[in-house]
Amino acid sequence: MQHRYIKRPLVDDRAESDRILKEGDMSYDPPSLPIGWIKCTQPEGAPYYLHEEKRIITDLTQSQQLLESSDYLLDRARQLGLPFHLDVELVITEVAVTKERRDFGYYFVDHRQRLLFWVDDYDLSEIFFNVKGVTARDHMKQAVLTQYW
Repeated sequence: MQHRYIKRPLVDDRAESDRILKEGDMSYDPPSLPIGWIKCTQPEGAPYYLHEEKRIITDLTQSQQLLESSDYLLDRARQLGLPFHLDVELVITEVAVTKERRDFGYYFVDHRQRLLFWVDDYDLSEIFFNVKGVTARDHMKQAVLTQYW
């Protein structure tokens, strides 16, 4: 989850862009965001987007797929009876990019408990790095706690 500090901006070299500026056009503003979303800036300067009402944070530009995915994840969390209060947020981020595809990841953050959680099974091996033999739940909690910070 440390990729925030090493992430580079994605430029899709397959995308065609319209480079024609219409006569008299002086607007260089990006398209407006969907209702409810605001653009923010991390202290390091990277942009991210926040939906305060739904408690969603993402570094991805808004798309129909993102909106549908976030609704699915929020609905799934409610179905599972997971905690939903003002200190819980859903984070959706890009985890891998190749020329063929883009992979996304997510996690929920409970700021009261300083823990992350998921609505799908999650293999904690990724955050244990080279530590072997961890089976105690309290040790697993410590590994998840480190991801919060």
